[in-house]
Amino acid sequence: MDPGVPGSDRPPVAVPGLVQPRPCAAARWVQDPCLLPPCAVADRALALGAVRVRDRDRPSPPRRARGGVPRGGGHRIPPDRHPLGPPLQAVGLSSYTSRVVTQSGFQVEREGGEVVLAIEVPPEAVREKERELLALVRAKLRVPGFRHGKAPEHLALRYYGEAEFAGDLQEELVREWIARALKELDLHPVTTPAVETVAFVRGERLALKVTFAVVPELAISDELTVNIPEPPPVNVTDEDVAGALAELRRDLATLEPKLTPAEEGDVVRLRRGKRDWEGEATSSHPMRAQLLGARVGATLTVVDEGGRSEEFTVTDVYQVTLPAPDETAARYGLPSWEALGQEMREGMVRVATGRRLRAWQQAALDAVADAFQVEVPPTLLSEAVAEETKELQVPPDQKPQLTEIVRQRLRREIVAKRVAEAKGLRPDEAEVNRLVEEGTRDEGAVRAALVFEQAADWVIAQTVPVRRREAEDAGETVIRDG
Repeated sequence: MDPGVPGSDRPPVAVPGLVQPRPCAAARWVQDPCLLPPCAVADRALALGAVRVRDRDRPSPPRRARGGVPRGGGHRIPPDRHPLGPPLQAVGLSSYTSRVVTQSGFQVEREGGEVVLAIEVPPEAVREKERELLALVRAKLRVPGFRHGKAPEHLALRYYGEAEFAGDLQEELVREWIARALKELDLHPVTTPAVETVAFVRGERLALKVTFAVVPELAISDELTVNIPEPPPVNVTDEDVAGALAELRRDLATLEPKLTPAEEGDVVRLRRGKRDWEGEATSSHPMRAQLLGARVGATLTVVDEGGRSEEFTVTDVYQVTLPAPDETAARYGLPSWEALGQEMREGMVRVATGRRLRAWQQAALDAVADAFQVEVPPTLLSEAVAEETKELQVPPDQKPQLTEIVRQRLRREIVAKRVAEAKGLRPDEAEVNRLVEEGTRDEGAVRAALVFEQAADWVIAQTVPVRRREAEDAGETVIRDG
């Protein structure tokens, strides 16, 4: 029940701005003026320590598709069945084109981060696996007229199914020999391997072609000369604090339904299809000014700054009644409005400091990626973008922006992984356990985030002496730490 509307069973309406009650996933990727993510609300809560904000503005790592293994020709091995290395585990691949044939008969063609692996399973290995699988089938299958596990092979196959047996045999051989090839060649795919069956004859032959992407190797030196732009210092103004406090009062406002046209400061709820949207009617914002005069039941056309228009149905209009300043402070457990302001300022400084550090860390990894000309393997980028497009339901016109965001994220993760491996950076186990116990992210995501931060901090630390020497060579006065 909405605490601001007595007797109402409507979802809470408390976000000032044209947003969904649950923020639209696509808004995490693209700053569409129609989809304004409620970052300010999250920042205020974080500043007061009321909630723990997760990294929702950072794209998640790509997830591999689930599903079974189809019988027959080309197929993809499900992630729980093939021996993939950890996500973004880099291997010793250079960026040039090469072709190698190993002693085991595996043929590897490499072009940048794209790998095509040809596998020819020896006939004796095919026959051996067929005997093993047939023995397993006979041991588990009950055939009428025979003791358990004693039925002749031809009858066991008839009851089990010739086609089913051939499919299982092929699947077992594919899984076993891909695992063997990857281990022998020390290859760690970062995409789901696409497997094409070139030829398969029971008892004679299995030929495969496996395509996947890997991450090129980076030779990280102990001293980097990359140029990393340092973000400006944190500056929280009185106007910033006053604006945040005003929003806190709005968060605790009483919302009273009204049937008259929306006026300045009213909250308007809109619906398009099956989704609800909310916005504050205000003349200070070009888009939300279009909400002024909206009536319940009317159709409203909203035009964004790019000239795109969408039609919405106005489902509700609310008048906002703000609590007194000291009442607001008391709701947050503080004795006065002034104390709330001081708490807010300190919290905003912490949030801004954290954002500044994250921006610096991202700039550091971007600089290394640019210096080494790191490019994301096309199949990795394509797979990641496809997964995110499906999960976030990104419109086609926003896909280019999504692709660039995913590309930047993957470049940073590649650099972070390689720096951490080269310099022996490992996350602190106590910190990992603490963050996992808090339940905000799973262990894999926690480790990845900590490695990302450690690698970026190492890059920043290595560039500081370089900048100092450059300043000294230029005759500038340098103040050293400590």
